[in-house]
Amino acid sequence: MTDAIDEFWLPIQDSYQQKKLKSITRGSAELSKVKSDKKDDDADKADKKTAAEKEAARDETEKLVTALKDILKDEVKDVALSERLVDSPVCLVAAENEVDMNLQRMLQKSQGYEKKHQRVLEINETHPVITRLRTIAAEDASSALLRETALLLLDQARIVEGEPLENPAAFVRRMNMAIEKGLVSS
Repeated sequence: MTDAIDEFWLPIQDSYQQKKLKSITRGSAELSKVKSDKKDDDADKADKKTAAEKEAARDETEKLVTALKDILKDEVKDVALSERLVDSPVCLVAAENEVDMNLQRMLQKSQGYEKKHQRVLEINETHPVITRLRTIAAEDASSALLRETALLLLDQARIVEGEPLENPAAFVRRMNMAIEKGLVSS
């Protein structure tokens, strides 16, 4: 639902054919309950891991989430694992009791709505960038590389959501640094 009126109508309607309607731009959307006909190769791979491997990965993920919360504490409300991401490493969502992101944008355009709510940064723990960051956080949670990459990912999430970057020059510097490291290591 992308029409402007949907932002006002959905909270009033609440349900359709006894199904509760929820915005997927909120962090509370329980997408794991949605059934898919598509075979999930990542789930099959995860099932083959030993209990020790799963525990080690869970510990590394917790360390990464803690490190990201510390790095981004002034930028986001929270950092959480995502159920919605497949191809992207991160996304921004509204917290459960906050104004929906689309509604906030619409109010800003039409009424000069100034209050900006901090968003929740969701991470895709199976994405290669996040798995690499997990290793870096396990080795050194105060790493400059981890900090710069976290800020770069946050800026990317802002771009995807159509939000302006707070510091485009810093984004370009971080992006150039990442490209340079990628070219040097290849």
